[in-house]
Amino acid sequence: MKKKGLKYLIVIQMFVIFLSACSNSIIITDSSLRAEENSKIKGGITIEEAMDYYLWEIEPSMGLRGNYFTGRYRIIDTIETSEKVTVYAWVISTWVDKKGNTISGGSGLHEIGFKKEGNSHIYENQQYIKVPEFPYVPQKVSDILSNDDGEIYSDLMAEIDKDIENYVKSQ
Repeated sequence: MKKKGLKYLIVIQMFVIFLSACSNSIIITDSSLRAEENSKIKGGITIEEAMDYYLWEIEPSMGLRGNYFTGRYRIIDTIETSEKVTVYAWVISTWVDKKGNTISGGSGLHEIGFKKEGNSHIYENQQYIKVPEFPYVPQKVSDILSNDDGEIYSDLMAEIDKDIENYVKSQ
């Protein structure tokens, strides 16, 4: 199962490196945040809303754009202090063309920082993490990923594949 997940990751990374495209029409699926709240606080009240902001506002700006963007995340762990929240999440995102061909995409463990302001979580930064190469990854995160056998990736990718299939059918 790990080999299959690794193969998907390698293929996606190859698309990111070798394919390019430009488009005037871009469709991004709706996030669960209300538009006013989303632009006002640049994050969310809850961690899930803040992560939705990251997925639908920050992640699409990375990589080459296609006609349709979709993505998913799974929170692995959070570390919270009085001033900030650090989220460790597996994030998968993909831009496709009108035929459903991948233009760019990525998958991996991300460390995403949110500053606490009142009762809001404001996006600050993100970093892609290569688990064996970053010794400061919390043990809980490392343990969860070590015992995962690619299930997180497979589950998230299945949801993304459904999104892309629905998009292509709607064209």
